[in-house]
Amino acid sequence: MHPQRILLGPGSGSNLGEIIKDSGAKRCLVVSGRGSYSSSGADLLIRDATGTGALTRYCDFSPNPNVKELERALAVYENVAPDIVIGVGGGSAMDMAKLLRFFGSQSLAPEDYLDGKAQKASPALPSPPLIAIPTTSGSGSESTHFATLYLGHKKHSVSGDLLYPDVAIIDATLTESLPPYQTACTGFDALTQGIESYWCTNSNDESKGYAAEAITLCVKHLERTVATPTIELRAAIAKAANLAGRAINISKTTAAHAISYPMTAYFGVTHGQAVGVSLGALLRYNSQVSESDCRDHRGAAYVRQTIDELLALLQVNSVAEARGYLEHLLVSIGLKNRLSSMGIEKDEDVDLIVANGFDPNRVKNNPRSLDEAALRRLLEEIR
Repeated sequence: MHPQRILLGPGSGSNLGEIIKDSGAKRCLVVSGRGSYSSSGADLLIRDATGTGALTRYCDFSPNPNVKELERALAVYENVAPDIVIGVGGGSAMDMAKLLRFFGSQSLAPEDYLDGKAQKASPALPSPPLIAIPTTSGSGSESTHFATLYLGHKKHSVSGDLLYPDVAIIDATLTESLPPYQTACTGFDALTQGIESYWCTNSNDESKGYAAEAITLCVKHLERTVATPTIELRAAIAKAANLAGRAINISKTTAAHAISYPMTAYFGVTHGQAVGVSLGALLRYNSQVSESDCRDHRGAAYVRQTIDELLALLQVNSVAEARGYLEHLLVSIGLKNRLSSMGIEKDEDVDLIVANGFDPNRVKNNPRSLDEAALRRLLEEIR
């Protein structure tokens, strides 16, 4: 992957105009959320930065973009023929911008790519620079080389170098209008990504460094950021979200993300809530790893040491205390820690999650092997 320029801190968005000017871009495509574009102040930031240049804004997609929405967006992309693409908003807006840059340079349609035919695609066409500007603090999408795309109820993860933004601008002033619930959901997503990355089978020293700092920032600041936000607190969580994104860009995520997708696709549970509800139970499950069910090539003792390091980062003394802390934190920031309180209460609801919660690319990253029977027991614990 090419190096990424990261601009971090309140007011860092003021550099956008200079970045656009230096690129020589004349036609700018902005991919944004609907309401958040103006409520966050991103509209003023973009208008000031683009000046008199041709600006097209696109926001006609849902919070969990699907293939049909992407195909509509690609028609706009081809018509605009942008010199630069800016994704500004939450994870979905940034993902859509990333997907447009990626598929705008491919000869095959998105559905063909998801079917695996893209390996036969012709060489990529020239692609414009991509700038990602989050207006939430959670997904870390501004610093990852993958994006989420739904085909029906099935979630796909598309990955590639062209999905990796050239520039990430993390300006916490754009998160000041976030309501408490969204602050909580996105912040807990960042914490979950940090923890999952830390115990992931693909982790290395670099990813664990990013993840550890993200976890530390969330433990210290998330609860207060939801309850009594200041720009300093929001900046800390914005930094945590970016660090967690940089961590999973190396390691990817694990079981909590895998089993969250059917919760979102079938029950409409917000992403941060969906990944967070199983986190404490998964920490307990992974702590009981043995050599016979360990998926990490570094061995069960290494995984147990990793869990001990996570306990220290969470500032607790035992696995039981860690689980209690995570489940209490969910409630204290206004989220749920039981499936039944999210409308997932029937046996058939659990069956649906079990049947659709086994993304092999994520479950295999979990440090302890997780089969359907183990997942069912875990879901029953949190029902």
